[in-house]
Amino acid sequence: MSTMHPPSRRESFKTPPISGEQSQQSRRQKALEEQKRKRERRVEGSRHHIDLFSKLSLGPDPLSEDEDGEVEIVREGVAGMASMLPPAVPEASMEVETTDAQSVGSTSTKRKKNRKKKKSNQYADRCMYAELLEMNGMDLQTMSDNGIPDDLQVNWIALAPVPRGKRCLALTHSSAGNPGTGMLCICSFRSCHDHDVVPTTLHSRVRGSTFLTFPSPLPPDSILDCILDVCWHDNGILHILDVIRWHGQDIGDSEANFRFWWRDARLQEMKSVIPPAPSQPSDNKFTYPTNFLPIPYYIPLPFQDFLQRVIPLARASRVVNIRVPNVVPTPGDDGADMDLDLPRDRLDEMSCESDGLLLYDAQASYESGTTPLSLWVPAKPLDGEYESRLDILERILIAAQTPTAV
Repeated sequence: MSTMHPPSRRESFKTPPISGEQSQQSRRQKALEEQKRKRERRVEGSRHHIDLFSKLSLGPDPLSEDEDGEVEIVREGVAGMASMLPPAVPEASMEVETTDAQSVGSTSTKRKKNRKKKKSNQYADRCMYAELLEMNGMDLQTMSDNGIPDDLQVNWIALAPVPRGKRCLALTHSSAGNPGTGMLCICSFRSCHDHDVVPTTLHSRVRGSTFLTFPSPLPPDSILDCILDVCWHDNGILHILDVIRWHGQDIGDSEANFRFWWRDARLQEMKSVIPPAPSQPSDNKFTYPTNFLPIPYYIPLPFQDFLQRVIPLARASRVVNIRVPNVVPTPGDDGADMDLDLPRDRLDEMSCESDGLLLYDAQASYESGTTPLSLWVPAKPLDGEYESRLDILERILIAAQTPTAV
């Protein structure tokens, strides 16, 4: 007799609450329509700005012409106009005035505002978080009765295997660095390597708080949706799930099909990082991620390919070759130098455990928060379930391929 355990914090994130008032298909259609309306409003706003600029003329202003039709040139300098300007206010006095203005009010109001400021974080809940795929494994008559998207074979993208790890946002800052971004580590890294690196921070999915800072070869002003591998201390892997911004260019408004293509193309162009070699043996081979691996994606998804390729990949661990730093020996106590021609790193085969399968609507743009435009299919049964969602999905797809008896 099995003992039921309360759901863990990790699995509670995997199974976000889903309203039973309307089907997942209906909510997904509404979300797509809302995204379409937002795109139309953005396009209309862009056209409005273009129309405003089109009315501007680069020719001479007719009001500045004299009676003879010649353009009147103002030859007076601007020195005489300096007295018309208001006196400059020092920055310090501006800060004092602002402080005095904010000091008006009760102490309790200040405390409430400070609490709200501490709680709010601009990176909190910014990841596009998938809903658990709703399926009815008992009724195998039609696709619509089982909760599987009707257009799964043509309008959806599968990502597999999705590795176990911590979901997070990776943000890159300017190469000049920001306070608190670990510039000492970055400067020492630059002194030993030829690569251009930028300060990179990882932010938790729920609270948006920073939990890791390190140098990376990613371009500045970029935001990536990532999974920090559960064994990153041993393999140094940061799995790249999606791209929101790349080198100052917003990619999140694009459709998923383009975003995943862009992700793979840009990561392939990126220079590889030589991990720093530790001075002595340690349990942790990596102090920060140096291997940036895109999670493989598949489109289109005919049922036969889904069953023979995608689902087996979602069940199995992903094996990759990564560069692991070698330990650099220190000179002995006798002071003699150790002339050892050791390579800086070596290739090791690493295995990344699969956590399941992700499905993305190919027409959807990136949307923060929990959304039915992305669906999660875990590879293992959740608490209280005796069959994994991946097994149920496989059974439904097999039944959909089987001809119905007349």
